[in-house]
Amino acid sequence: MRAGRIVGDRLVAQGSAPTPKDAADCEETLEALIEVIRSVWDESVVAIGIGVPSVVDREKGIVYNVVNIPHWEEVHLKEILEACFSVPVYVDNDANCFALGERIFGEGKTVDNFVGLTLGTGLGGGIIQNGKLLADANCGSGEFGMIPYQGQILEYFCSGSYFMNVWGGGWEGDVHPCDAEGRAGAGGLPAVGRTCGRRYQDRGIDGRSGDDRLRRLGDRRP
Repeated sequence: MRAGRIVGDRLVAQGSAPTPKDAADCEETLEALIEVIRSVWDESVVAIGIGVPSVVDREKGIVYNVVNIPHWEEVHLKEILEACFSVPVYVDNDANCFALGERIFGEGKTVDNFVGLTLGTGLGGGIIQNGKLLADANCGSGEFGMIPYQGQILEYFCSGSYFMNVWGGGWEGDVHPCDAEGRAGAGGLPAVGRTCGRRYQDRGIDGRSGDDRLRRLGDRRP
């Protein structure tokens, strides 16, 4: 979880904390989120915007069925945070927030129509149409990761979760793809690449030659 405080068009403070992976209930994760917000808070803040990796009822600020956060089946996030901080709270899908941020502050300033993709624990997308965030139902239009693919969903094969889903751990030494903050784990990405590369070689597959069998690895475990 990450938080930032914006003044004008400047990021003036940042905070972060790992999302509790083995939370006993929804409240444990909410408490962690509130503490991250407090880490960047001051009395000049007039509103909170929050992006969540799930479908969202924008009007009511209700978050539904968050895949990568335990126990978040239905969380009235807007109501909870407004009661805690006494400022208006706006909730949307995190990939939508990313795309809108690029439109306002980043590479999308001069582009009226584009799709912004987020690639991390999962795969998401935000759609800018005619210069505005697409007003879709429950923030679901950009959820490309949920598309059915090879008996799973697309996100299973093309996000950070792929390494654990398909390769199931077993990294070189203590190497792990990412730590709790999303950074490259001990030994870094080169070591992860060596581990995967050796497994390709064990199957007689040469990635440098464009071997078509690389495309078929996704539905198999080592």
